[in-house]
Amino acid sequence: MLQIYRLVIGVIAGLGMLVFGALAVADSDVKCGSEVMSRDDTCVTTRKGVTRERSYDDQLASNRRVGVISIVGGPIAAGFCGFLLLRTLRKRRASQEPAGAAPYQA
Repeated sequence: MLQIYRLVIGVIAGLGMLVFGALAVADSDVKCGSEVMSRDDTCVTTRKGVTRERSYDDQLASNRRVGVISIVGGPIAAGFCGFLLLRTLRKRRASQEPAGAAPYQA
């Protein structure tokens, strides 16, 4: 049962990535973190002790790249988790049928 919940969360997360990516690509503001940048600003970020400076154009490209990766990766993650979820549910349903019982036909 825990595996089913994880797969459902994976589907929801993949769809969330798709929405996030679409919003990021459609956003006309260039942001450094949560701050909107102007043309003469420089975005300074530090990650794992490494400081990186980006110009306005570099940050715009970075924001778009993250959006595109989310648009592509989100549906892939959702589709993969959805496939595994359906496979798990079918296996569970097949194992719950009584032995020798004829399948239900409408």
